[in-house]
Amino acid sequence: MTTTFEHSVSRLHVWLILIALVIPVAGLAAEPDQIFFTASTAHDGKAVTLTGELHKPEGSGPFPAVVLMHGCGGLQPSVRHALRKHAEYLVLHGFATLVLDSFGPRSNSGGWVCESPDRLLDARFYRRADALAALEHLRTLPFVDDENIFQMGQSNGASVSILLAQFTTPAFRATVAYYPSCDTFTRFARRAKFT
Repeated sequence: MTTTFEHSVSRLHVWLILIALVIPVAGLAAEPDQIFFTASTAHDGKAVTLTGELHKPEGSGPFPAVVLMHGCGGLQPSVRHALRKHAEYLVLHGFATLVLDSFGPRSNSGGWVCESPDRLLDARFYRRADALAALEHLRTLPFVDDENIFQMGQSNGASVSILLAQFTTPAFRATVAYYPSCDTFTRFARRAKFT
């Protein structure tokens, strides 16, 4: 049974999310920089060049950074808009961000991955490698604080977050998982062991 306090906190979270998505952030570049780097996993036997949208605060840094990862539908317009709002908020608070596109370069956007449990599972593992490739790319940028790179995913991207959080030695400073698939915790073991 939930308490009045818990309901109030839940309503507050909903309002904060709505405010973050609706209120425009002044002073940020209208369009992010487009970046390209090589994935460590091939697709259909061919090398993959990953793409991303890079946002950064004004100045030379070094800035902490966050890799933002989409769900199984890919960077569809509504998802791109929401992740850009997250990026804008983070930039306003001193973080560089990389909105990573794992599906566009593999030509499997638009919900194709969502249609099959096997595709969803496969995506978790090549996207985990994509996250690590993004981490290594960010470490090469002079304005990024290479000791403070974080990862945040939604849905299938959040399932990637859960896998990343189970490394014996964490690759990212921390990960955030928004609504991951429940079987991410139980498919290979009865419980996840987080670092």
